[in-house]
Amino acid sequence: MKSVNTLLEELCPDGVAFMTISSFSKIFAGGTPKTTHSEYYTDGTIPWLCSGEVDFNSISSSQKNITQLGLDNSSAKWIKKQSVLVAMTGATAAKCATLEINATANQSVCAIEPDPEVMNYRFLYYLLESKYYDLRKMSQGAMSSINLNMIKGFIVPVPPLVIQNEIVRLIEELNDSNKKVISVLNAEYDLRVKQYKYYSHALFTAFRGDNIKKLGDVVDICMCKRIKKDQTSSKGDVPFYQNGTLGKTAKLYISYDLFEEYSKKYRYPEPGDVLLSTVGTIGRTLQFDGKPAYFQDSNIVWFKRKDNSILNDYLYWFCISMPWKISDRATLNHLHNYMIVDTEIAVPSIDEQRYIIEKFNILFAESEKMQTLLQRDIDRHQKQYEFYRDKLLSFNRLK
Repeated sequence: MKSVNTLLEELCPDGVAFMTISSFSKIFAGGTPKTTHSEYYTDGTIPWLCSGEVDFNSISSSQKNITQLGLDNSSAKWIKKQSVLVAMTGATAAKCATLEINATANQSVCAIEPDPEVMNYRFLYYLLESKYYDLRKMSQGAMSSINLNMIKGFIVPVPPLVIQNEIVRLIEELNDSNKKVISVLNAEYDLRVKQYKYYSHALFTAFRGDNIKKLGDVVDICMCKRIKKDQTSSKGDVPFYQNGTLGKTAKLYISYDLFEEYSKKYRYPEPGDVLLSTVGTIGRTLQFDGKPAYFQDSNIVWFKRKDNSILNDYLYWFCISMPWKISDRATLNHLHNYMIVDTEIAVPSIDEQRYIIEKFNILFAESEKMQTLLQRDIDRHQKQYEFYRDKLLSFNRLK
């Protein structure tokens, strides 16, 4: 097979034509059958996709199905296999996927059915994959959504099919090689995490002894005063942490005046107290650093020690290592207070606690260092793939 450069010199000596996607494709959005009609969904056999399933992947199955009746009574439409999908809203907005089956989708998914005599659908997929950030920049509103007109008017290079096919072959060779390397690195990363958990458990087991107590014997479970939605804003003086943002950057804030009032009037953690997420990110643990901050009631609790028999640092490493389990009594996926206070904890001597803390600090530092190096390798290989992919997809524009 001739090289891409040779083919370009022979077939496109003056450059490659650039076209809007709509000039060679049928582009449309899907629809959603009314959810109040169970007959539109029950025992359905027609694949029906949501935007969250469009995530730089090849789609050959769906998480949900609809019935023929649901299809007939909604704006959902059949999408041909060998099409390209683009998510228009949600967390995956502007991401794309190839469709390898005949399917339908909801209104948050854009379907692109390119003319196979003009555009190899996988070539279009790689073009859109490489232009993800350009598409994201076009997004509108708080939901960062894109629309059909943006996609229809998006301009892409359209070299002859023989060149497209060869570029797809080369990119997929690169992609396969990259995936194999990243798979090995991810396996090593997972192994390091398992090793850390194993040694964490072993540390606590070694000092378990006879002094076993319930967490409720040594700590009180506390939470902040409830903050109402209209008391928060996207910008403000004091970060307001929810379960999803604990240990990360806050998305909501409260006024300093409200913080001052509530932190003095109601229960509030002290520096060193252990904070625990109890819903969603169950078990996420943080030690309070004392900086002005407020925490969502119920979804985040903290431990107030009843006496000096247990150290906050020891509690912190215990919570980090604890595989929190949701009781069968719970109707929701929530770590309730009764589950926390009933959890067993070994309470060795203060000297032994300090020894365990020291070992955990060393273990965690080594684990973090190794995981950081592995993640750096994963990122480097991904960037290497993206560099050569983008190089293959760069063309001189026909004037």
